Amino acid sequence: MSALWWGGLRLVSGITSAILFVLISEVGDALRRHGLAHRTVPYSGAGLGIALTGAHDSGADYYWGWSGA
Repeated sequence: MSALWWGGLRLVSGITSAILFVLISEVGDALRRHGLAHRTVPYSGAGLGIALTGAHDSGADYYWGWSGA
C-alpha cells in the first residue's frame, strides 16, 4: 500500500474518530441530564481501546522495533 493511500486512510480515520468522540460526549451529557449516567459506561470502550493499543504498541516497539508495533 502506498504511503499516500495509507496517509489518506489515517486522515479519514482520525477525522471520523474525532467526530464520534464529540457525538458520544453529547450523548453522555444528555443521558446525565435525564438521570441515566450509568448508561454511558459502554461508551468508555473507545477510550479503553486507545489506552490498550498504546500500551501494546509501546511494548511491541521496545521488543521488535517500530515495524513490530
